[in-house]
Amino acid sequence: MFNYLRNNFIAGLFVTIPLVISIIIIVFIYEKLTSWSIALFIHLPWFGELANHLPFSELIRITSLIIILVIVFFVGVLAKNTIGSRIITFAEWFLMKVPMFNIVYSTVKNIGDAIRNQKNGMFRKVVLFEYPRKGIFSIGFVTNEENSWEAKNKVKENLISVFLPTTPNPTSGYLLLIPKKDLIYLQLPVADAMKLIISGGAITPNTADQIQNKEE
Repeated sequence: MFNYLRNNFIAGLFVTIPLVISIIIIVFIYEKLTSWSIALFIHLPWFGELANHLPFSELIRITSLIIILVIVFFVGVLAKNTIGSRIITFAEWFLMKVPMFNIVYSTVKNIGDAIRNQKNGMFRKVVLFEYPRKGIFSIGFVTNEENSWEAKNKVKENLISVFLPTTPNPTSGYLLLIPKKDLIYLQLPVADAMKLIISGGAITPNTADQIQNKEE
């Protein structure tokens, strides 16, 4: 009976933990995006007292979220228009003149452009290479295969930009410039490689396929 209860409890944890974490992240983003609307309504003479009470507060938040989505949509329409693209270009030029803000803005914009312009996203291919020493292999993701800047000219090698993620949090990691001859390109899909890294090697590509087939 104890083993039965324990096994079912552990199985329930593996199902509910990802769900709960996803909900927490979504709620956190939702509250951050819509908190300005509550702060705005608090200062209004007629609606100030109602701003922090349900369901009026949630109605304000949902309305503000819809407004944000509409604004983003029309900015996208504006960006595809000739006049609109010139306005956005001028606005970006102005923002790049603001100290400190220009560093953050340019970094985020470059990352966004890299993700948008690449056919398969930022991570193109999965590679295997010897790291942190010879005889030990690590898995990384190719982010750029066309490094023609100073580093390539200095070392006289065809350097490939490889992102080495950490386990179990793949959002942090290291940028490595590795000679192409030292890389082993894998046919492994990026999604399966990410599962392998997040699970610390517990879920191998074959295991991932078996789980997916079982769920189907």
